[in-house]
Amino acid sequence: VYQPFRGAIADYLWRVNKHQSFERSNRVLASITQTIQFTDNLSLRGRLANDFTSESIRNETATRFPLVIGNSGGFGVNQNKLSNLYGDVILTYDKEIVDDVSITAMAGYSARVEEEIYQSSSTNGGLATENFFDLSSSLNQPNTSLRRINRVNDAYFGTVSLNYKDYLYVEGTGRRDRFSTMNPDNNSFFYPSVNSGFIFSELLSL
Repeated sequence: VYQPFRGAIADYLWRVNKHQSFERSNRVLASITQTIQFTDNLSLRGRLANDFTSESIRNETATRFPLVIGNSGGFGVNQNKLSNLYGDVILTYDKEIVDDVSITAMAGYSARVEEEIYQSSSTNGGLATENFFDLSSSLNQPNTSLRRINRVNDAYFGTVSLNYKDYLYVEGTGRRDRFSTMNPDNNSFFYPSVNSGFIFSELLSL
């Protein structure tokens, strides 16, 4: 080591150059929506959408000393695939039932399916062949792990809204959700609500 040589800086530059990580991701987004108008007051809308992601990560750690001294370095690869599928169907009805009073009703069903597969493999004990980045170069049996996730969530929902002269509104809603990650005998929740609104500017001339 000669002055002003800085070993810490040289080691940092060596690691930046020799230890590499590569990542590649592919993502596909697709959706389709169709609406059927039965009458002027009644319509049905259906929608289907998918989000698919494929991810690959490769890590290469260079050997730090000759094989006659020992094994060093490493190689690892991670594969991750995610899929999110969503769909819903909504029926809508809108009509003036009597003078100055109209009703809007909506009922629907939605579902979401999420799937994930994550696989990780890496060398164990260093590389048996100097700077040969492959699982077959692992000194010992390679480390592997696999994780799979599958979740399903669906829901029934509906709303009924009354409108009087565009300034007084009364609405009731209801929604029931189910979750596959919970006990099948107790995996649903119901959310009701009632609300109202009053628009002063539609009633008063200021």
